Amino acid sequence: MMIAPYKAAFSPYLCCLTLLILGISSIAQPDYEWKKVHDLGNRYEGTFSQKVGTEVLELVSIYTYFSSYDMRPESKDRLFVHFYLDKAYPVSIRAFEKEPKKYYWMEAKDIKTHPGWNVFGPWPVDSLVSLNISHEDVGVVIRLKNGNNNLFIPAHVSLSKHRQAISESCIGLVLKEELERGIVNFYQGIRFRSELSPTRSDPPNLYRLSHHPAGRVFNLCVEPKKYPGLTNGWITVHMRLRITNKTKPELYTFSYLHPA
Repeated sequence: MMIAPYKAAFSPYLCCLTLLILGISSIAQPDYEWKKVHDLGNRYEGTFSQKVGTEVLELVSIYTYFSSYDMRPESKDRLFVHFYLDKAYPVSIRAFEKEPKKYYWMEAKDIKTHPGWNVFGPWPVDSLVSLNISHEDVGVVIRLKNGNNNLFIPAHVSLSKHRQAISESCIGLVLKEELERGIVNFYQGIRFRSELSPTRSDPPNLYRLSHHPAGRVFNLCVEPKKYPGLTNGWITVHMRLRITNKTKPELYTFSYLHPA
């Protein structure tokens, strides 16, 4: 998932003046013919050469847990993707390499959802194993299909229909350009610009990013109880990234639902 930037002058107090919900465009999707050939019952799966986008930042994974699996050729392991919803939203579930090398792609067919915990599966690992792709290389992105491309649901990927204990959500991001430094703020709820006022009475939680090379994944792992004012539920992430050799920062905003 690509996150399209909004340009603005850099200010340490910018987060108190405005918070922008920015468009997130999908990476190139397999066409009907590809899906017809790679139809595996509950999903479409295979290799697909995705076009490289022009956006600086790409969200490549968001999860609360991802189990390792047997990488031997005879592996019979199967994955189950658990996810929590506060309402019965339609969702898209996709998996791909965080840093594309083999161009693996998995797209779940539509499933009926309900409030609470849902599960997609089974998802056999044979295709992943044949391409020598480990769980550390796979990104899973679940997004609401409600017209707002900025709303994500963390995946809980296990080897069974049972879930592990959950404490944090980890967001995998890839920058196409070198990061000099950055600031990330976390807000409770789905936050829009009109809902914020220029006041410091409710300071956002802050996380600082240091230098990071282009093309490599970095993770933001958030345990809500460790941040004042954050609880389970919808959390908005606002990022201001200073890219090396650029005078203006890149601004990105998206929200995700941390499970109850």
